[in-house]
Amino acid sequence: MSFATATAAAAVAGHRRPGFAFEAVAPAAADPLPRMDVPLLAGIAARGPLHVPVAVEDLAQFEARFGGPAPLVLDAARGETVRAQLHGAVALFFANGGQRCWVLRVAHPEPLAEASGYTLPGVQALRVDERGAASLGPLQLRAASPGRWADGLEVATSLEVDRAVALSLSLESLSVQRGGADEWVAGDLLRLSWPSLTAHVAVAAVERPPAGAAGPVVLRLRGPWWVADEGSPLVASRLATLPAGLPMVECLRLTLWWRDGVQTLRLAGLGLAPGHARHVARLPDDATLFARPDAHVGATPDSAAQLRRTWADAMQPRLPVAGFDADAEAWCLPLGVAALPQAWAAAVHSGRAPIERDGLVPWSAKLFADPALVNSSAATLAADADGVRVLSRQPRALSGLHAAWSIEEISMLAVPDAGWPGWALQSPPPAPPPPVLPPVVATPPGFGRCEPEPIPLPEAPPPAPAPALQWLLQPASSSLAGRATLLAVQRLMLRWVQARADAVALLSLPAGAGAAEALAHRSRLLQASLPVDDGVPALLGTEHAALALAAQYHGGVLRRTADGVLQREGADGAVAGLIARRTRERGAWIAPANEALRGIVALSDAATEGAMGALLDARVNLLAATPRGLMPLNADTLGAGNAPGAGDDLRALAARRLLQLLRRLALREGQAWVFEPHDGAFRRGVQRSLEAILRGLFERGAFAGRRAEDSFQVVAESEGLNTRASADAGRFVVELRVAPARPMAFVTVRLVRSGDGLALE
Repeated sequence: MSFATATAAAAVAGHRRPGFAFEAVAPAAADPLPRMDVPLLAGIAARGPLHVPVAVEDLAQFEARFGGPAPLVLDAARGETVRAQLHGAVALFFANGGQRCWVLRVAHPEPLAEASGYTLPGVQALRVDERGAASLGPLQLRAASPGRWADGLEVATSLEVDRAVALSLSLESLSVQRGGADEWVAGDLLRLSWPSLTAHVAVAAVERPPAGAAGPVVLRLRGPWWVADEGSPLVASRLATLPAGLPMVECLRLTLWWRDGVQTLRLAGLGLAPGHARHVARLPDDATLFARPDAHVGATPDSAAQLRRTWADAMQPRLPVAGFDADAEAWCLPLGVAALPQAWAAAVHSGRAPIERDGLVPWSAKLFADPALVNSSAATLAADADGVRVLSRQPRALSGLHAAWSIEEISMLAVPDAGWPGWALQSPPPAPPPPVLPPVVATPPGFGRCEPEPIPLPEAPPPAPAPALQWLLQPASSSLAGRATLLAVQRLMLRWVQARADAVALLSLPAGAGAAEALAHRSRLLQASLPVDDGVPALLGTEHAALALAAQYHGGVLRRTADGVLQREGADGAVAGLIARRTRERGAWIAPANEALRGIVALSDAATEGAMGALLDARVNLLAATPRGLMPLNADTLGAGNAPGAGDDLRALAARRLLQLLRRLALREGQAWVFEPHDGAFRRGVQRSLEAILRGLFERGAFAGRRAEDSFQVVAESEGLNTRASADAGRFVVELRVAPARPMAFVTVRLVRSGDGLALE
């Protein structure tokens, strides 16, 4: 048999020869629909930028940016330090299938929030004022973000030295051989050493010969020349004339080390002279490094991208310290820095209580809102927000929940830490005195006395000193009506989603809230008798319709943390993950219910069977333990009975999200139609394009009806819709009429024994 025949026979038989085979695999088709699976989770974090939304795609990335669980204050009733809820919400979001979320850390700005300081060992900052006077002092750094998280952090320094051979020297330029100076840049600090003295000067520019050509590297120098007195190294003077001969040339760069008791890390290549792109005083803090380029009109994408490229090695792992902009033009002389780290500098702070340095005192709803937008209604919020960040004479980035106003992909909003009752300075309960046991008397050998020995009375312990005041968790009110911060924050959330019109709010209640409180909570949100509650006005008029964009969940969940502790969390993080997974797998019109939640071990404050009916009728979403796991039983919006369009057809959370998806689709597709000529062909083209999109949604089960004609309708040409006057004004109107698919509710079938038979209810 020939080779060709054998090959053909083997192919027919299905056999393959050993070796490598390459197959082209087509990439998975991207979903043509806008994303509806990205939430904003806002709350208290251990570290990280304040009021800067950061995109996070797994829990490890969250912990690298914002740290682990954030401790708050002591709960005297339980004898333990409570932790913030944001970390747990993010963990449950990813455990339940979420892939991307935006995280927002809230706190009061500085100086209420305080960042620890560090004196950099061995580095002296030489500062020159406007009159030319020089002063020498230690270089100060600070923690990259405020909070207690940096209390155990220590920093140290070491010196990188790169040498080159000098060919010629003047006060303005230096020529060196190629090799050692190939990677020197403007702003590098040079140390020139003669037998009699040592001087420091900066590189202003580097002139290299063309590639492949011979010749020296010419360094343009930037004065003044600084000479450190050997007898008093803390005094620097200027060098006016050069000594005879050529010096030894060294380029100096700094390596920054840090340790936190678990690991030791370093960042190399830091500049020491003014003008260096990586000057040690230019180390960016978290707020600068993670700031969004569209936060306000003064920020540009190019500057943000350039900053991240310059400090790419400081982002993973995240450098925990930052410099001061005021020192960016300082000459940093490493007079006491060795080749290896010697001394370690500990954090220094004001000594205030940790909860104060975290920026969480006083505890109020203003932490979650921009101060200029606290009183904005839902109707004016969009215009007010743009007025602050774009149209103002001094545009600035927004804070609080409004900091994420311009992030279009956000479709859910949750604030896990809204339910804290707050904290107050209190005296901790005195510890019980240790029991005093009577002294043990040895019995001599032989017979003892029959009568019992008298037991001596214990001595009175010395009076304990009065306990000092400390921040303790405020005792929880017996009624949620006293949680002014919770009500105010959720009002901010409702106005946020109503003004955006393309997101829903996930509302959770704090620990201990019973069924009666859950039923009354919606009424308190609608209550308008108190004009201002914790600084936030009550919902008025048409703002009550925002409840149709909110889903309230009753009961919390218990999850086991990494250190094995059972931690109670709100349901919003787990539910957001469930919504994200079902949206990504099947669509935004699929109800996020009747599916077991992941990453939880038990329910907390679950409703009793007798209270479930009333809660379901009030559109409160319940978590229940079923044979298939712990899951939400329904997925409804709160709705407002007196609001237009808030009937049973749109009470389902999935129906609301479907309409928001259609809104995003219309806005996205409409961008391609701007400036098109308005004629019959244009209107028919728009109609065909939208019908194709809606037909695809119908085939995926988004709409009710057996036929497409019964499920949706696109109206672009009808009498009175697009008149000549509206066309002349540059307006084009198209109507989308859809019938959202309604999810099947749970049906309970009960068998009741009656006498000798069974009755079906």
